[in-house]
Amino acid sequence: MARFTVSLTDQTTELIPGADAYKQEGSMTTFFALAEGRETIDSWSSRVASYRTADIIAIRSSAASVARSTDPDDDASTEVETDNVTELRSA
Repeated sequence: MARFTVSLTDQTTELIPGADAYKQEGSMTTFFALAEGRETIDSWSSRVASYRTADIIAIRSSAASVARSTDPDDDASTEVETDNVTELRSA
């Protein structure tokens, strides 16, 4: 599951827990939780949060994945985090 952090023009940062995807809807950018087994935003998705697109400076997504050892006796797992930054610019 992705986690999103939104940087706004008023210098605040908002964490959007539970969101898997986002898209622009008119003048708003809306974050969605996708239905189980779904990979796209559709009628089964739930809206989590919306922000005026003009107020967004950047959206950062962090996707955590778990890397497991190939040794069957090793119960250790390592969480690996990747960051992607998307800059949104208003006209």
